[in-house]
Amino acid sequence: YYTILFIFQFCFTFPERFSHRDYSESHFVMNKFSIFFAKHSQKLALLCAATACSLSYYVQPYYEVLCRWSVTRLDVEWEAKPSERILRITKEICSQFNMTDYQKSQLDIFLTPVDESLVLGSLRSPGYAFIGLPYFFGYESPSEIPLDSLDFYRPYFPYGPFSKIGKNRLDLMNLPESALKFLIAREIIRLQGVTITDQKLPLSARSQSLLTINSIIGSFYLSYQTIFLLNRTTRLPLRVSIASKLLIYTFIYLSGLFFQHQIILAWRRYCCLRADQIVCSLGESFRQGGLQYYDWRLRWNQFWAERQEEFKERKRLIKTNNHDETVSYDPVMKHQLENEKSAERNTTQTDYYLPKSEDAPLDLSVMKQQLSNDKNQTNTNYLQRNRFNVSGNELWAGDGDGINLGWTGMLAIGLMPRIISSLFSLFSSPATSSQRYNQLAELEVKTIT
Repeated sequence: YYTILFIFQFCFTFPERFSHRDYSESHFVMNKFSIFFAKHSQKLALLCAATACSLSYYVQPYYEVLCRWSVTRLDVEWEAKPSERILRITKEICSQFNMTDYQKSQLDIFLTPVDESLVLGSLRSPGYAFIGLPYFFGYESPSEIPLDSLDFYRPYFPYGPFSKIGKNRLDLMNLPESALKFLIAREIIRLQGVTITDQKLPLSARSQSLLTINSIIGSFYLSYQTIFLLNRTTRLPLRVSIASKLLIYTFIYLSGLFFQHQIILAWRRYCCLRADQIVCSLGESFRQGGLQYYDWRLRWNQFWAERQEEFKERKRLIKTNNHDETVSYDPVMKHQLENEKSAERNTTQTDYYLPKSEDAPLDLSVMKQQLSNDKNQTNTNYLQRNRFNVSGNELWAGDGDGINLGWTGMLAIGLMPRIISSLFSLFSSPATSSQRYNQLAELEVKTIT
C-alpha cells in the first residue's frame, strides 16, 4: 500500500518544477487516491491475496510442464528417451502400488542432465505426473557410459577417463539396480501414489508446491495486517521518519518470509523421512536398496565436494601466478591420444578399465586459457553450486527437493550472497542423506511387511 502511494506521489508531484497549477491538480488527484486506498485497504489486500492464490492454482500445471522441459536432457535436438533398464524397473515398481490404468498413463519418466531426481504433478488429480531421473541411471555398467560426453580435461575436471579419479567418477555413475528401485518407488510415493499396504503421503508434489506458493502469499498478507495494526495502534507514520518506516516495514516482511521458510522446511523434512518409511513398508529389499542409494548419494556428493575444493584452489593459483596464455591445447586430441596409448597396452579383451594413464591434471596455463574462453564457462557452473558440504550432506533441501525456483533453489544454485547463505545455514536443517540413511539402518525389520 505505501509503495503504491509512493509511486503515485512521485508521478503526480513530478510536474511541480514546471507549473504550480499542475502541482495543485496533481496534489488533488493524489489526495483522492490516498483517501480511496485508506478506505478500502483491507478489501484490496484481501482481493490481491485471493487473486494471487487463485492464479497460482491455475498456473501450476503450466509451470510443471515448463519445469519438465527446462531440465530435460536432449540428444542433439530430440529428447533423450529412458533406457530399457529404467522402463523395466518402473513397470516392476508399479505392481507394488494400487494404480489404475489411467494413473499409469499419467506417469511420465524423463531424463535430466543433472544428478538429482525431480517430481512434478500428482497421481491423485488430473494432469501429468512427471518423474525426472539423472541420465546416467539408465546405464547397466560403466562400459555403457559414453566418454566423449563427460567433458574430461576441463578446468572443473582436469583428469582423463582412465585416470584414478576418472575411473572413480565412472564407477559412481553406475547406480545399483536395488538402489534405483528404491528411488523410483520413493518418487511415486511423492506423487501421492498408494502402496499395496494402503500407505501414502498426505500431500503430492503438486500440492506441496501450491502450499509453498500460497504460504508465501499468506506471509505477505499477514505482514500487511501486522503493519496495518501497528499503524492504527501506535500511529507510527506520525512518530517516525519515512526512512525509519520503510526499515520497519521491510523488517516485518522479511521476518514473515523467514518464518514461512522455516515452517515449509520442517514440513518438507517430515515428508522426506516419511516417504522413505513408506517405501520400506514394501519389503526388506527396498530397505536395503534405500541404504545403498543414500550411501551412493553421500559418496557422490563427497566426490564432487572434493572437486569443488580443487577447482577453487586452481582458480586461486591462476589469479596469483602468471601463466602463458598463448599455450596451444586441444582436449579432444589429448583424449584420442590417451585412448590409443591405453589400447596398445591393453591385454584383456573384457577389461573395461584400460591400463593407467597419467593421473596428473592439466597445467594451470591450459586451465587459464580454457577459463578465459566463453564456451567453456558453462562447464564450471556445476562446481559453483552450493548444495552440499564436504561430508556429502545437503545444506538447503533434501535429496529430490533441490531443483526448484524457490528460496532453497536459489540458495542451492549459489545466487544468494555468501553472507545471506551463511546466515540461513544456521537455521536450515533439511533431511540430509546421512539422517535418511541412519533412519533406514535403525528401522526395525519386523515393521516391514
